[in-house]
Amino acid sequence: TDLSGVANCSLYIDGQLNQINESVTSGVFSNFTVSNLIEKQVSWYVNCTDASVGEVVGVSDSWYLNVSDEVAPEAYLISPGNATSDADGDVVFQYNVSDTQSGISNCSLYLNGSLNQTNTSVSKGTIQQFTVTGIPESTINWSVTCFDNSTAANSNSSENRTLIINHGAPSV
Repeated sequence: TDLSGVANCSLYIDGQLNQINESVTSGVFSNFTVSNLIEKQVSWYVNCTDASVGEVVGVSDSWYLNVSDEVAPEAYLISPGNATSDADGDVVFQYNVSDTQSGISNCSLYLNGSLNQTNTSVSKGTIQQFTVTGIPESTINWSVTCFDNSTAANSNSSENRTLIINHGAPSV
């Protein structure tokens, strides 16, 4: 047991200083909380500095942690709004998608529960769109489902919205 105490302990991730804990007590377990790690294998170790005049440093072994992404992307519908109408059956469906840990692999448009089309070139945080032409008069439910590009291929679906396609009275 070191009678001079511990001045601080530092967490290093992949060889880079991540954080310093200055309220460490010798002989008592301490924790570091880390968030926003990306999916990969990371190495980590702890470096503690002795409070004595010589500031002797103790370094732990290096450990490895496999970080996995378990957070699904979030898909948000932009337009058309819920319970709105379209007069010609040519509709641009707009949405946005975000994911805090991974990129987006793809997003798909569903009309009345059936896959209509898929976009594999999706950018997070920007308005994306699907264009569908020639939709016959009907009431349709639409939603978007997105998958991230993590090894878990997390997915999530947007809310469902209703769109009324009403071509109106024929012209004479």
